[in-house]
Amino acid sequence: MPRKLSRILFATVATVAITLGMQTAAHAQVIGDEPNGSYVVQSTATGRCEAHVGLSQVNGTLNAYGWFLNDYASWSCIGWLERSTDGGIHWYMVSGTHTVASDPNNIHVDNTGYYYDATTYFARACFHFTFSGAATHCTRAR
Repeated sequence: MPRKLSRILFATVATVAITLGMQTAAHAQVIGDEPNGSYVVQSTATGRCEAHVGLSQVNGTLNAYGWFLNDYASWSCIGWLERSTDGGIHWYMVSGTHTVASDPNNIHVDNTGYYYDATTYFARACFHFTFSGAATHCTRAR
């Protein structure tokens, strides 16, 4: 009887461990390039959040901007634009934060506006979800 009980207990524990492992598996972030910028996407079980950095000429001046999308990710995401003036060694926020709500019926988008981007500057857009311990995801430097 004890041997049978230990087999049942082992099978139960193994099933629970496998089930929990499958439910908590992380989705990998995707980073890619666009014609005038870069993007990062982090998926959840129900949707995704994205950050995009773009470069644009505005009145003859090169500017960087960030835009953020929440496609029912189950959590809001907070995005911002960062700048580096030393080749990407140090980064600092230039835009303030933009909260993009999660909504099961609509895709929500927000953007930072334009920020001066000299030839010696780098820009990137970053975001994180609003749940505790959420990782920060950033685009490639542009």
